[in-house]
Amino acid sequence: MSRKLFAITALFDTPNDIISATEKVRDRKYVNWDVNTPYPIHGMDDAMGLKPSKLAWVTMVMHLFGGCFAMGFMYIIMEHVYPLNIGGKPYFSLPAFVPITFAFAVLNAVIGTVAAMLIGFCRLPFNNHPINDTEYGARTMSDRFGIVIEVDNEGFDIQEVKAFLTEIGGSEIGELYEHEQNNIIPLPNGKTFIWNEGIFAFILLIVASVVSIKFYAIYNQVLYDRIPIIHVADPITGFKLNDLEGINLPIGPFTWMDVQPKEKVQSVSKFFSDGHSAREPVPHTVPRGFMPYRYSGDPAAAEANLVNPVAITTKFLAKGREKYSTYCSMCHGYFGDGNVRLKTNKFAPPSLHSEKLKNAGDGIIYHVITEGQNTMPGYAKQVSREDRWKIVHYIRTLQRAKDAKESDLK
Repeated sequence: MSRKLFAITALFDTPNDIISATEKVRDRKYVNWDVNTPYPIHGMDDAMGLKPSKLAWVTMVMHLFGGCFAMGFMYIIMEHVYPLNIGGKPYFSLPAFVPITFAFAVLNAVIGTVAAMLIGFCRLPFNNHPINDTEYGARTMSDRFGIVIEVDNEGFDIQEVKAFLTEIGGSEIGELYEHEQNNIIPLPNGKTFIWNEGIFAFILLIVASVVSIKFYAIYNQVLYDRIPIIHVADPITGFKLNDLEGINLPIGPFTWMDVQPKEKVQSVSKFFSDGHSAREPVPHTVPRGFMPYRYSGDPAAAEANLVNPVAITTKFLAKGREKYSTYCSMCHGYFGDGNVRLKTNKFAPPSLHSEKLKNAGDGIIYHVITEGQNTMPGYAKQVSREDRWKIVHYIRTLQRAKDAKESDLK
């Protein structure tokens, strides 16, 4: 039994060759023909005379539909089905719904575009194309470029088409025949579908996915009793879970994150004996990678052992001035004179220009900033270690500026 001829093929070596040949085939006014390349070639659409794809319109329609559906769904839920008072805001708060609307619109557009491309534009499933499992198909998917002119063209002549393909630079002119298959199923669009092991595996995967989702839903219903869809009757058996005698399955929203054993930070705890929900750090523990201050409670050791590790630069002095102005100036004054900027007479901080402090080491100043002294609190939690050393540099700068020597002015 002879096979039916499908098309005449020709191979080309370079992208420039296939572009030039494609333009000549286009000008020949063939209707049923195609170009096969191992990778996309810029300008091929124009060379083939293809019109802009309508797939973009499908994407736009699916995007608008997804956005409208998401916004409408949230409106119905928040306004009518399950209204929630969130901080006194309106039930339908448009700014809060924009991210979800946008995300769902994009998701819907992507799924719709892929489905339309595969089913509508590419007319899949179409697994019996004559190019499949041929030498021509293998070459055009690896290192060569090809043109296929089908026999379904008005006035088609085999010898004429072969001569034309040779004339435009084609080589390895060949013939494609339709596959002989015994397991062919005709489709309404005139195409045919081949039933094989791959299709069987795909259908089996779909069935397994549906069954897995169904069992997952049943599992969640039994465990949490929170999925309303399970109350719908099974389309095959007609069985409903709430048909079981003596079982009342309520329908409710998912509230697992709210209804759970937990402590709220500012509420009274019924679990801890002191009644505090917010817990203090475990005594004698430190964060991973953090070393505690070594000279806590020992100012003499701090003065004797600590050396300022931060270099004196314009940038670091500016940072020290910033931190000093924020945390120190309200008591010690902007220039360290002890000129209290706070309206109080309860304390009088010392001047930072005393002889004792001028002659003291940088370590003692750092120690006082870290742990405090007398009425002054420590700033270890507010100011980082490096910034404390920068404050020390700035204090030394204030001291030197207060008693500047003639050599400092040159």
